Amino acid sequence: MHPLNATDFAHVTSEGPSSIGLKCHISPTLEFGISAFGGLEYTALFIDINTAVGLKAGTLSTTQASPFCEEAYLEFYATYGAQAKFYSFFDALLSAKIFDYVFPLYEVRHAST
Repeated sequence: MHPLNATDFAHVTSEGPSSIGLKCHISPTLEFGISAFGGLEYTALFIDINTAVGLKAGTLSTTQASPFCEEAYLEFYATYGAQAKFYSFFDALLSAKIFDYVFPLYEVRHAST
């Protein structure tokens, strides 16, 4: 068990036939715990901090007169929790969100002609 792990990933979403979104994440996790019997028993406390940058582009509806929108934003959220495992009797995870902020960087709507 390493106390600091980081993951990064990106995903593309579509919210209909005329919109697309891209979000890239970097998620460090800080974890402290105790492990015994080759990992069959452990208890850990953790905090996850997720940072993301996102881009969206598309129209608000499928009609021809709908304006085209572009948006860029930063997103920060964090959770904390505890995880415990005791052989195969139980494997429990409890977590709660600390904060969730979205900061708009750029948003524009182009009127269609």
